[in-house]
Amino acid sequence: MTASKLELRQKYRKRRAAIDMQVWADDLAAALLAWDAWREATWVGGYVPLGDEPPLPDHSGLAVPRAQGGGFVYALPHDGMVAGAWRVPQPDESARTLRWDELDLVLVPGLAFDRRGGRLGRGGGVYDRALAQLPARVHRVGVAHPNLIDETLPTEPHDVAMTHLIIGHEVVSVRSSARP
Repeated sequence: MTASKLELRQKYRKRRAAIDMQVWADDLAAALLAWDAWREATWVGGYVPLGDEPPLPDHSGLAVPRAQGGGFVYALPHDGMVAGAWRVPQPDESARTLRWDELDLVLVPGLAFDRRGGRLGRGGGVYDRALAQLPARVHRVGVAHPNLIDETLPTEPHDVAMTHLIIGHEVVSVRSSARP
């Protein structure tokens, strides 16, 4: 990991602390509810929000990560949520696991994003390993915030770029020179 990524993580963690989470959640919901791909999706890969991430709006086909090996799979949440990696709630082993090719879009949290679809994660590479398994047709959507956008973030060969960013009230398609 480069020193610049460490410095950027510190910078964006400080910025995140100043964000009004309710406003961000409302903007996120408005953007998704207005987007055809969200409304038409059968299966959406989501996330269980950490304290500095906005909650996702309801969707009948929302699946969330469940730790498996060194990565995760998407599984349908239900009453059997248990503490997973980093104590983040996840569906228990009895939950239905989706195949990567069943997903229509995946909402991806990150500390920051750039306008080419680059993502600065928390540093474990867990999302990059999972996203690399998605078929090219699946939208990879960065859950961004206007205060968490950088012009260019450092990338490495294993980094997986987003196809879309949610910024404010809109979903923006991005073109990237980074790995799909």
